[in-house]
Amino acid sequence: MHYRLGKHLQDQALTLLLFDKTHLKLAVSFHLFYKQNTLDMNNVAQYDLIIIGGPIYAGNVPEKLIKWVLRTIPKSTTGKTILFTTSAGLLNANGTISLAKKLSKKGYSILGLLKYKLPRNYYFDKYERPTEEEIVQLFKDVKNLIPEDLNKLSNSEGLEISQRVLGMDLLAETMSIMTRFMGKSFSVNNNCTKCKKCVNSCPTNNIVLKETISFKLHCMMCTRCIHSCPENAIEYKGKKVIQYKYKNQQ
Repeated sequence: MHYRLGKHLQDQALTLLLFDKTHLKLAVSFHLFYKQNTLDMNNVAQYDLIIIGGPIYAGNVPEKLIKWVLRTIPKSTTGKTILFTTSAGLLNANGTISLAKKLSKKGYSILGLLKYKLPRNYYFDKYERPTEEEIVQLFKDVKNLIPEDLNKLSNSEGLEISQRVLGMDLLAETMSIMTRFMGKSFSVNNNCTKCKKCVNSCPTNNIVLKETISFKLHCMMCTRCIHSCPENAIEYKGKKVIQYKYKNQQ
C-alpha cells in the first residue's frame, strides 16, 4: 500500500493530514491553530492513515500541539499514524517521539517518525539567517526526501516507542512560557498600513489592532507575522528583520 503526502510541507505549519486508501489520495488537510477547525475529530479514526506534524521549538513540538493531540485525537484500536517534524537542525529534534508516545497510548500504530531540516524561523536575535542558496537547497532536499520516506514506510508494521518523554514535554512547556514574553519584543514601524494581515494570520490571536498594532502575551514565536507582512513593518527589539520569501522555493 502506498500513501501520497500533500503537496507542501512548510516549516511553521502545524498540520493534520488524513488519508483514504480507497482512493489513494489526501482526504482532508488543514492547518491547526491557523484556520478554524471544522473537522469532526470524533470521526478521525475512520481514516486509514493520519499524519501529524509541526515545527521544533527547543527540541520538541510546541506545547500547543502536544495538548491538542492529548485532548482532541480520539482513541482507536486500528488507527495508523506517521509523525513528522521540521526544524533548523535534526540532532535534538525529538518532537515525533513525544507525539508518538501519546498516540500509542491512545491505541494508534506508529508507522514512522520523520524529521526534515528546513530554514530556521528564529534567526534575528541569536542565530544566523541561512543564505538564499541554503534555503533553496533545503527545500529541494525535503521535496526529494518525502516520497522516498513514504515509500519506505508503505509496508511498516509499526514501531515500539520506549523512550521517556517527560523531560521533552517539560522543555516544551518552559519554551511556551518563555516565548510569551519574547513576543513582547515585537513592534511595528511607520511602514505599517494597518492591513490586519498579521492580526488575521496569528495562530494564537496574539496581535490586536486598535489605534495601532500591539502584541499581547500569547506569542509562540512562529514568526508568521514577520514573514507575511506585505510592508516588512514588524521589527524585533526595534530592529528590522529580513523576511523569508518562499515563492522561489515552491
